[in-house]
Amino acid sequence: MLKDKKVVIAVAVGAVLVLAGLVYYFFGGNPPEKDQAQKAEQEQIVQTLTTEDLGLKFTSRNDTKAVKFEITNIKDISNVEYTIEYTREETTGEDKGQQVPEALYGNIAVKPGDTKIATDFRDLGTCSSGVCRYHKVVSPLKLVLKITKKDGKVYQAEETLSL
Repeated sequence: MLKDKKVVIAVAVGAVLVLAGLVYYFFGGNPPEKDQAQKAEQEQIVQTLTTEDLGLKFTSRNDTKAVKFEITNIKDISNVEYTIEYTREETTGEDKGQQVPEALYGNIAVKPGDTKIATDFRDLGTCSSGVCRYHKVVSPLKLVLKITKKDGKVYQAEETLSL
């Protein structure tokens, strides 16, 4: 009988210790690494630059089937990640008439001696073996820039373009 009481007490003490450890982990200790990484990422993009700050020009080709951008004030910039977002209308198949989100992505690292950052024209469609199928763009295009300065600080800038 005494042996059974000792086992029950030992199990109860062990359960209390496990419960206390879980409470400390979730509520009282350092946050899990995932939360710390998310917090650091959110703090990273906090400031916005204007298009004037950058000397940004976002333009379309004469036929409006391609776009490009250029940044002339690249002082202290080490890298630019960009996204060009737009909505297209499906023109063929059973989804004809539906609106579909599209995006173009890229990254440009600034090299010593560069005086500007520029893309070539980026097609608004798909091209393969010299044949392009252009999208029917039904929204303004939105250029989103994530700019990393040489000091490691990250900034964001946006510009829109109507075709």
